[in-house]
Order: sequence, then C-alpha cells, then structure tokens
Amino acid sequence: MACVLVVDDDRGVREVLATMLGLDGHDVVAAIDGVEARTLLEGGCRPDLILLDVMMPTMGGFDFRAWQRGSPHAHVRVLVVTAAPIAEDELDALAGCELLPKPFGFSTLIGEVRRCLEGLVTSAPVEEEA
Repeated sequence: MACVLVVDDDRGVREVLATMLGLDGHDVVAAIDGVEARTLLEGGCRPDLILLDVMMPTMGGFDFRAWQRGSPHAHVRVLVVTAAPIAEDELDALAGCELLPKPFGFSTLIGEVRRCLEGLVTSAPVEEEA
C-alpha cells in the first residue's frame, strides 16, 4: 500500500494509529514530535502521507508544518489528526492539510487516509462502521 509517517507525542495514540494503518496494509513509521519527524525525513524516510498531531512538545504540528512547507518534503500530503480546536488564525499554518478531528473510528481513519492517498495507491473500498 503506502508508507505513512505518524507524528504524535502520545505513545498510545501512535500505537493505535500504527495498528489501524497496518491492518489496512500500510507501512508505518512513527515519530514522537516534529523534531523526530524532521530527522526521519532528512535521514531518507519517504512517506506517502504524514498523520500529524498539532499539540506536541519540542516541535508541535504548526512548527513542523512551517518547516515542511519550506523543505524538499513540501509535496508530502498531511492529514492533521487532533483533539485540539484549530483557531481561525492557525488555519494558514495548516494550509494544504486535511483535518481529521479526534476521536474517530477505524473506518473513518482508513477512509480519510485512502482519500488522501488517492492517485498514489490503489485501495479497496472502506466498509462502513456499524
């Protein structure tokens, strides 16, 4: 399928997202914050999609996105997954990103990931949540 970089400071969230994405056949690389994600990308990690939390220590999602937009990795699509409300003045920092508010179910996540990857990979249709 695709390689997805999951960037979230909450270990439990990273593990759940990795499991959900793995069940859909994706390869998953995880980072605890924007600094680690940047290091992975600069070290050769080539994800097809980045799942990005915004509220993280050291380098949060807004700062990571600002870095990414000016980097050779600007083309990598970003799906922001956050429980934090996004203020109107913060939307510019996330321009070009898709937003998926937490909490969400398996089929919602997989559907959004597949939609973001459309054209990059071929996926089967997502079954609806019961």
